Amino acid sequence: MYRCPNCGGDMTFSPEKQKLVCAYCDSEFTVDEFEAKKGVNAEEHTVTEEQPEFSEEDEKYFQATIFTCPQCGGEIMSTTDTAATFCSFCGASVLLSSRVSNEMRPDMIIPFKISKQQCEEEYKKKLSKALFVPSGMKKDEEIEKFRSIYMPYWVYSYDYDGPIKTKGKTTSRRGDYIYTKHYDLTADAQLDYDGISFDASSTFADSLSEAVAPFDMKQADSFKAAYMTGHYADTKDVNADVYESDAADVVREHAIEEIYRNGDYSKYGIARSDISVSFEPSLKSIKYGFFPVWFLASRSKKGDRVSYAVVNGQTGKIAADLPVDLGKYLLGSLLLAVPIYLLLSFVFNFTFTPRIMLGLAIVLGIISIVIGNREYNKVYTRENYLDDKGFQTMHEKHAQKNKKIRTKKGSVNFNVGDFLSGFGWVWIVIVGISVLSRLGSMGFAVVFIAIFAVVIFAVTKGLRGGKESESRIFAAPMKEKAGMLIKPAIGIIAALVVVLWNPYQDPIHYGVAIASLVLTVWTFTDIIKAHNRLTERKLPQLGKRGGDENA
Repeated sequence: MYRCPNCGGDMTFSPEKQKLVCAYCDSEFTVDEFEAKKGVNAEEHTVTEEQPEFSEEDEKYFQATIFTCPQCGGEIMSTTDTAATFCSFCGASVLLSSRVSNEMRPDMIIPFKISKQQCEEEYKKKLSKALFVPSGMKKDEEIEKFRSIYMPYWVYSYDYDGPIKTKGKTTSRRGDYIYTKHYDLTADAQLDYDGISFDASSTFADSLSEAVAPFDMKQADSFKAAYMTGHYADTKDVNADVYESDAADVVREHAIEEIYRNGDYSKYGIARSDISVSFEPSLKSIKYGFFPVWFLASRSKKGDRVSYAVVNGQTGKIAADLPVDLGKYLLGSLLLAVPIYLLLSFVFNFTFTPRIMLGLAIVLGIISIVIGNREYNKVYTRENYLDDKGFQTMHEKHAQKNKKIRTKKGSVNFNVGDFLSGFGWVWIVIVGISVLSRLGSMGFAVVFIAIFAVVIFAVTKGLRGGKESESRIFAAPMKEKAGMLIKPAIGIIAALVVVLWNPYQDPIHYGVAIASLVLTVWTFTDIIKAHNRLTERKLPQLGKRGGDENA
């Protein structure tokens, strides 16, 4: 416990004041002032018979109370023994069991700069822009569950001092002859990279930790446990070597970009990949740090899934899993469709002829296949932890289960869905032109379909509210997503048959077009459900840091 030197009350570190504050007598001390009064480390833990005693001379460790959730096994630690009643990982409102433990002392810590009030305000701003988010997530009692947690990070530093050798060539033509000159190019480079960080907790998803990065290492301080008063910390369970190659790749990519940009390589036909062959940064050091994150876990209505929101406790950068209320989305789509229809009908005098309806059904069907395929690939990637290297390392059976498709970047399986996804917009143009060439009113049709496609694409891509790393999306087996993709495919085929057959009866055109559009709308509801599977994760079953989230 950290007691006030004046009254003996509990001290907490205030992000607003950047001081330790007493809740009883309002005394305030900087961390250095407090340690000067109470000793070098200012650590005063009460030890019982059941709690082990640790040597104060061992500077590699510090004493902490470990709180363990009885439901999911998640662990957080604190410098106080105040009972924790809310699990940050599974969102359970339970009394967490506790024990005193000797934990590895970090090399550095970045104190919280963002207060809980500021954090909640930023989250509310984000929710205000999410029109389709479930209403329950906007309730004050949910937002107030934000908890301040120092997340463990490995911090890598690299340098390079030496030559970078590449081979280049130039070609020129003189009459009927082409002359090629070959060059051996050498450049001296001195590079120094500090503060490349990756989280050291398997419970902190890489997608979330990367979304709130980076942290400003210039504001890091040497570790003092007093900064933790009133806050929690996650326990480290990912070894430093797990992300060492990733950190080296970050250095390599940035350094090569700078070298290529500042050098005169293009005229010699040298690509960035040619420079990387001879460039290997040297690992200078690996440090262990605590970085501030505001963490919120929200249970779904059924209580079987959980959504996370995280806020960078230093910069205020926010990332959140925001599910979509299907009812709100369908209502919003209907409200959007009505003014578009009125605008086209009464302002532009556009008539939805039977063949225009068929063309629209075909194009929207292709769009739904493209988006649905990519969304399901994301679900497959997320639920098999293929985008979380730390979790894969700690849970070998997940890595083994998906060993066939694990690669450093991208997907390796080819199937119809991926073909449509990769060339989706090309297919839309080709099929759209071929169909429209038989429809008439091509100008209005092209404009209408383009606007509608852009609106749907923008809305659907904007559901997540974050940036996805496209190189880390893996292809799901076709048999798993066939149920989603087969519906619009049937509608497209039926519409194409009618277009090519061209019967004189309008009811056939309208009937097939409406049926195809219904299948497409059905597919878009599947896309929303897939999106929610990404944002409402299964309840973690962490056990003793080796559980199965799919259990």
